Amino acid sequence: MVIFSAIIGVLMMIGGIFCIFSPIITLFSTGYFIGILFFVFGLVGILRAVSTRTVTALGIITDAMAFFVGICAIVRPGTTRVIDRFLIYLVAFWFLIQGICSIIVAIQKKAVVKGWYWGLIAGILGCIVGFFFLLHPVLTAIATGVLIGISFLQAGIQTLTFAFFHKGDSAE
Repeated sequence: MVIFSAIIGVLMMIGGIFCIFSPIITLFSTGYFIGILFFVFGLVGILRAVSTRTVTALGIITDAMAFFVGICAIVRPGTTRVIDRFLIYLVAFWFLIQGICSIIVAIQKKAVVKGWYWGLIAGILGCIVGFFFLLHPVLTAIATGVLIGISFLQAGIQTLTFAFFHKGDSAE
Protein backbone atom coordinates (compact mmCIF):
# COMPACT_ATOMS: atom_id res chain seq x y z
CA MET A 1 0.00 0.00 0.00
CA VAL A 2 2.99 2.31 0.58
CA ILE A 3 4.08 2.12 -3.07
CA PHE A 4 0.50 2.65 -4.31
CA SER A 5 0.08 5.66 -2.00
CA ALA A 6 3.41 7.07 -3.15
CA ILE A 7 2.42 6.74 -6.82
CA ILE A 8 -0.93 8.43 -6.18
CA GLY A 9 0.82 11.19 -4.21
CA VAL A 10 3.35 11.84 -6.98
CA LEU A 11 0.64 11.86 -9.67
CA MET A 12 -1.41 14.33 -7.63
CA MET A 13 1.65 16.53 -7.18
CA ILE A 14 2.44 16.44 -10.92
CA GLY A 15 -1.17 17.32 -11.74
CA GLY A 16 -1.09 20.12 -9.19
CA ILE A 17 2.12 21.59 -10.60
CA PHE A 18 0.68 21.43 -14.13
CA CYS A 19 -2.41 23.34 -12.96
CA ILE A 20 -0.37 25.98 -11.18
CA PHE A 21 1.84 26.68 -14.20
CA SER A 22 -0.92 26.33 -16.84
CA PRO A 23 -4.00 27.93 -15.27
CA ILE A 24 -5.51 29.02 -18.61
CA ILE A 25 -5.31 25.51 -20.07
CA THR A 26 -6.67 24.17 -16.80
CA LEU A 27 -9.52 26.69 -16.85
CA PHE A 28 -10.57 25.63 -20.36
CA SER A 29 -10.37 21.94 -19.48
CA THR A 30 -11.63 22.15 -15.92
CA GLY A 31 -14.60 19.87 -16.45
CA TYR A 32 -12.51 16.99 -17.71
CA PHE A 33 -9.64 17.66 -15.34
CA ILE A 34 -11.77 17.94 -12.23
CA GLY A 35 -13.84 15.00 -13.39
CA ILE A 36 -10.88 12.70 -13.83
CA LEU A 37 -9.07 13.78 -10.65
CA PHE A 38 -12.15 13.69 -8.44
CA PHE A 39 -13.29 10.38 -9.95
CA VAL A 40 -9.89 8.77 -9.29
CA PHE A 41 -9.52 10.38 -5.87
CA GLY A 42 -13.00 9.29 -4.80
CA LEU A 43 -12.61 5.80 -6.23
CA VAL A 44 -9.23 5.29 -4.54
CA GLY A 45 -10.65 6.55 -1.25
CA ILE A 46 -13.65 4.24 -1.46
CA LEU A 47 -11.47 1.25 -2.42
CA ARG A 48 -9.04 2.03 0.41
CA ALA A 49 -11.94 2.27 2.88
CA VAL A 50 -13.36 -1.06 1.72
CA SER A 51 -9.98 -2.84 1.70
CA THR A 52 -8.71 -1.56 5.06
CA ARG A 53 -12.10 -1.33 6.81
CA THR A 54 -10.81 1.67 8.75
CA VAL A 55 -13.20 4.28 7.50
CA THR A 56 -14.95 7.17 9.14
CA ALA A 57 -18.38 8.34 8.08
CA LEU A 58 -16.97 11.74 7.16
CA GLY A 59 -14.21 10.11 5.11
CA ILE A 60 -16.60 7.95 3.09
CA ILE A 61 -18.86 10.97 2.52
CA THR A 62 -15.88 12.96 1.21
CA ASP A 63 -14.80 10.12 -1.07
CA ALA A 64 -18.35 9.56 -2.32
CA MET A 65 -18.74 13.30 -3.02
CA ALA A 66 -15.46 13.36 -4.95
CA PHE A 67 -16.58 10.30 -6.94
CA PHE A 68 -19.98 11.91 -7.67
CA VAL A 69 -18.42 15.26 -8.73
CA GLY A 70 -16.02 13.36 -10.99
CA ILE A 71 -18.79 11.46 -12.73
CA CYS A 72 -20.86 14.65 -13.18
CA ALA A 73 -17.92 16.52 -14.70
CA ILE A 74 -16.90 13.66 -17.02
CA VAL A 75 -20.39 12.94 -18.29
CA ARG A 76 -21.34 16.58 -18.89
CA PRO A 77 -18.24 18.83 -19.04
CA GLY A 78 -19.81 21.44 -21.38
CA THR A 79 -22.48 22.35 -18.89
CA THR A 80 -24.68 25.43 -18.70
CA ARG A 81 -23.81 28.37 -16.48
CA VAL A 82 -26.15 27.17 -13.75
CA ILE A 83 -24.52 23.74 -13.57
CA ASP A 84 -21.04 25.30 -13.79
CA ARG A 85 -21.90 27.49 -10.81
CA PHE A 86 -23.33 24.46 -8.98
CA LEU A 87 -20.09 22.57 -9.61
CA ILE A 88 -18.04 25.49 -8.28
CA TYR A 89 -20.03 25.43 -5.03
CA LEU A 90 -19.95 21.64 -4.90
CA VAL A 91 -16.17 21.76 -5.33
CA ALA A 92 -15.99 24.44 -2.60
CA PHE A 93 -17.81 22.17 -0.17
CA TRP A 94 -15.58 19.25 -1.22
CA PHE A 95 -12.46 21.30 -0.39
CA LEU A 96 -13.95 22.25 2.97
CA ILE A 97 -14.88 18.69 3.86
CA GLN A 98 -11.55 17.36 2.59
CA GLY A 99 -9.72 19.98 4.65
CA ILE A 100 -11.68 19.07 7.77
CA CYS A 101 -11.00 15.37 7.17
CA SER A 102 -7.29 16.06 6.68
CA ILE A 103 -7.18 17.95 9.98
CA ILE A 104 -9.00 15.13 11.79
CA VAL A 105 -6.77 12.43 10.24
CA ALA A 106 -3.61 14.40 11.04
CA ILE A 107 -4.63 14.75 14.68
CA GLN A 108 -5.54 11.05 14.86
CA LYS A 109 -2.20 10.07 13.25
CA LYS A 110 -0.17 12.30 15.59
CA ALA A 111 0.97 9.31 17.65
CA VAL A 112 2.00 7.13 14.66
CA VAL A 113 3.16 9.54 11.93
CA LYS A 114 6.29 11.66 12.41
CA GLY A 115 5.22 14.34 9.91
CA TRP A 116 1.59 14.51 11.08
CA TYR A 117 1.67 18.32 11.15
CA TRP A 118 1.96 18.39 7.33
CA GLY A 119 -1.48 16.81 7.16
CA LEU A 120 -2.73 19.45 9.58
CA ILE A 121 -1.26 22.22 7.44
CA ALA A 122 -2.72 20.60 4.32
CA GLY A 123 -6.14 20.46 5.95
CA ILE A 124 -6.01 24.09 6.97
CA LEU A 125 -5.01 25.06 3.42
CA GLY A 126 -7.87 22.95 2.05
CA CYS A 127 -10.34 24.77 4.30
CA ILE A 128 -8.95 28.14 3.21
CA VAL A 129 -9.33 27.18 -0.46
CA GLY A 130 -12.89 25.97 0.21
CA PHE A 131 -13.87 29.25 1.92
CA PHE A 132 -12.32 31.22 -0.94
CA PHE A 133 -14.37 29.20 -3.44
CA LEU A 134 -17.55 29.99 -1.49
CA LEU A 135 -16.90 33.72 -1.11
CA HIS A 136 -15.61 34.51 -4.63
CA PRO A 137 -17.18 32.23 -7.26
CA VAL A 138 -16.36 34.53 -10.22
CA LEU A 139 -12.74 34.96 -9.18
CA THR A 140 -12.65 31.26 -8.42
CA ALA A 141 -13.73 30.43 -11.95
CA ILE A 142 -10.82 32.54 -13.25
CA ALA A 143 -8.27 31.19 -10.75
CA THR A 144 -9.45 27.57 -10.89
CA GLY A 145 -6.19 26.18 -12.25
CA VAL A 146 -4.00 27.65 -9.54
CA LEU A 147 -6.36 26.82 -6.68
CA ILE A 148 -6.92 23.25 -7.81
CA GLY A 149 -3.19 22.89 -8.41
CA ILE A 150 -2.38 23.99 -4.87
CA SER A 151 -4.99 21.66 -3.42
CA PHE A 152 -3.81 18.62 -5.34
CA LEU A 153 -0.19 19.49 -4.61
CA GLN A 154 -0.95 19.58 -0.87
CA ALA A 155 -2.94 16.34 -1.10
CA GLY A 156 -0.02 14.70 -2.90
CA ILE A 157 2.41 15.91 -0.24
CA GLN A 158 0.12 14.61 2.49
CA THR A 159 -0.21 11.24 0.76
CA LEU A 160 3.57 10.95 0.40
CA THR A 161 4.09 12.02 4.01
CA PHE A 162 1.72 9.37 5.32
CA ALA A 163 3.19 6.76 2.95
CA PHE A 164 6.84 7.21 3.93
CA PHE A 165 6.76 8.51 7.49
CA HIS A 166 4.28 6.03 8.98
CA LYS A 167 5.90 4.49 12.07
CA GLY A 168 6.16 0.72 12.01
CA ASP A 169 5.51 0.25 8.28
CA SER A 170 8.18 -0.60 5.79
CA ALA A 171 8.04 0.16 2.07
CA GLU A 172 6.29 -2.65 0.24
